[in-house]
Amino acid sequence: MCLLRLLWIVLPLVIAGCAGLGGLGGKPHTYSETFQAPFDVVWDATIKMFEARQVELEKTDNGQGKIVTQWLYREGEKSMGVRRVPWEERHRLTLRIKDKGRVTEVSAYAIVEEKGPGGTQAYRWTRMESTGDLEREVLNAIGENVELLTQKGVR
Repeated sequence: MCLLRLLWIVLPLVIAGCAGLGGLGGKPHTYSETFQAPFDVVWDATIKMFEARQVELEKTDNGQGKIVTQWLYREGEKSMGVRRVPWEERHRLTLRIKDKGRVTEVSAYAIVEEKGPGGTQAYRWTRMESTGDLEREVLNAIGENVELLTQKGVR
């Protein structure tokens, strides 16, 4: 009888724990910007922006208007211990570029994961929600490149 009660207590915890192993559920929040330029100009501006920042791209598909970056690594804002050892963060950006006639829409979302410096945390990445800062920074940089290209007369 005691074993049965223990099972009723432990089983929901195990199920809830397994459900949380995948990180955040659902799709990440998408940020979008519309540019007053043709698809080709926005595509070129996006590729040049990543090249200038030396960001390696995992996938580029002009036909589908999709760009996926490699993982981008940096120190996280969190730290642990007396020596303040930082957590590690990584981001992967996915951009969708859509031709909407006279304008082009760029949508961006980042998959963000963190890894702690010690214990079992040091061996696994945990999904976390993006703040949107990276997506907005990328969209702004694309906008600046689009503006430069259109000023040069590229159409």
